[in-house]
Amino acid sequence: MMLVVRITGWRGGRPPLVPPQAIARTFAETANMGERESMLAATRLMRGKSVDAYFDSAEHAAAESFLEETHRIGLESKLYNDQ
Repeated sequence: MMLVVRITGWRGGRPPLVPPQAIARTFAETANMGERESMLAATRLMRGKSVDAYFDSAEHAAAESFLEETHRIGLESKLYNDQ
């Protein structure tokens, strides 16, 4: 089983007051994405697309932490169990 944090856009319908590079850095640091992967994810969000971050089932605390961090920077996201 995998845990998925699905990021669907901006909270309140407005882009957060952080640049795409800061979003990419957050993804790299808290979701263990590589530099290229995190920048592609930030670019997808800027284009109005959703982004999924996957965590192993044993990484529940990390997934929760990532979810909280996405909310902190103004992103709309939710944690799912992918079975």
